[in-house]
Formats: sequence, structure tokens, C-alpha cells
Amino acid sequence: MPNDQEVPEPVEERLAEQMPNPAGPPQPVEEDDPVMNTITAIGMSLVVIGGLSIPVLLSTSHTMGATRSAKIQWEDRQHQLEQACREAETPADDAAVD
Repeated sequence: MPNDQEVPEPVEERLAEQMPNPAGPPQPVEEDDPVMNTITAIGMSLVVIGGLSIPVLLSTSHTMGATRSAKIQWEDRQHQLEQACREAETPADDAAVD
């Protein structure tokens, strides 16, 4: 009597017996399905927008240095204008030195 016990079935086999068998092969999606058409349109839009945004984002890094250079030139010009205005306001001091 050492091995009189039954060996239980594996869990996978018991679950497979309980699961219903599909009634046939998979059915194709209808072409005029509005939900699938919407999902497809949104997916394609995201792909196109992503494809177009990558080059645009990469191209802006090249112009950042030019923007900084233009700002430095503008600040230098503003400083020169301020200095010229200060010199123009005080001509009497320069004439007294001569």
C-alpha cells in the first residue's frame, strides 16, 4: 500500500478542460469599424508628429549659440549707447580740462 494514492492532474490540464473551446478561427476586423479607424488615425498621427518633431528639436540646438552671440552684441551696443549718452550729457567737464 505504499503507492495506492492517485497522482493529481497538473493544474494546466485541469484549467484547459474548464476553458471553453473557441468556435472557430479568429475573425478579421471589419474595414468600416469606426473604433479601429480612429485608433489607426491617432496612431499614425502620433508617428508622423514624432517623426517631424525630432528634426525640429535637434535643429534648435544649433541656433542657441547664435542667439547668445546676438544677445551679447546687443548688450555691447546698449552699453556703448549708454556711455555715449553719459558723455553727451557732461561736455562741460571735458571742456574745463582743456
